[in-house]
Amino acid sequence: MSSSGSRRIRIVSIVAAVAAVAGGLSACASSGPTAASPGGTAGSSAPAGSTAVDVAALSNGAGKEISLTVPEVASIRAELPASVRDSGRLVIGLGALPASAPPLAFVGSDQKTLTGSEPDIGRLVAAVFGLKPVLSNATWDNLFVGIDSGRTDVGFSNITDTEQRKEKYDFACYRQDNVGFEVLKSSSWNFGGNFENLAGQTVAVSSGTNQEKILERWQSQLKAQGKSLTIKYFPTATAPTSPWTRAGSAPTSAPTRMSPTTSPRPLARRTRPAAPASTPAPGPPSRA
Repeated sequence: MSSSGSRRIRIVSIVAAVAAVAGGLSACASSGPTAASPGGTAGSSAPAGSTAVDVAALSNGAGKEISLTVPEVASIRAELPASVRDSGRLVIGLGALPASAPPLAFVGSDQKTLTGSEPDIGRLVAAVFGLKPVLSNATWDNLFVGIDSGRTDVGFSNITDTEQRKEKYDFACYRQDNVGFEVLKSSSWNFGGNFENLAGQTVAVSSGTNQEKILERWQSQLKAQGKSLTIKYFPTATAPTSPWTRAGSAPTSAPTRMSPTTSPRPLARRTRPAAPASTPAPGPPSRA
């Protein structure tokens, strides 16, 4: 975005668009997978002035495919910078490379279409604007490079609104983001809202994330007490749930993964048990 003023106008319109998506949809169930257009929106028909968006298309059973009819809202579209309106498209940045992160963003069953809650919300917002969604998938770091350079208009990629990021970016929050631990079903370990319960444990975490910063802070506090917390770092969001982690062969009695979770406002995915609300330490752009 070229200036803080244009960024502010754009984010206000995105907030309004999210509200419009929540309040002005009509839906019908899809009879089966449909072919997706290059922009990632399935080719369903819609009345004039509206766009049909196929949600959970090609999701390989991760979601129930449904076609939503989204009316364009002229008053919201008018809030966009003229350059975005005139382009006829909304370039949506995603940070799902190199590995996907279902159910948030992943490659569909056709091995090319991006699907998941984040791409779908981006498509719905674009429909409120009356613009064609253009999905630009990148690594996490390059997602921010795209926004900074103006190659992408907005990022939909599970981006936590940390205080440091708010110094540079504007945010439109559309769901509640929490942090939780994921353990084997057979495990009796419980976080219980107390970081001291991590003493002697081994926790897997995606490197460069806010969860990593929280764990390292707790690790330092435990070390000061003469206790240990082992952190296993992985390069992608899905690696901490690799087969050896799920099998419990990590050197601990309770192999654990710390990960972002979402509460059902409006999206839902939850692991157990939820950690208390923590303010992540400031740092460079990090996943989640």
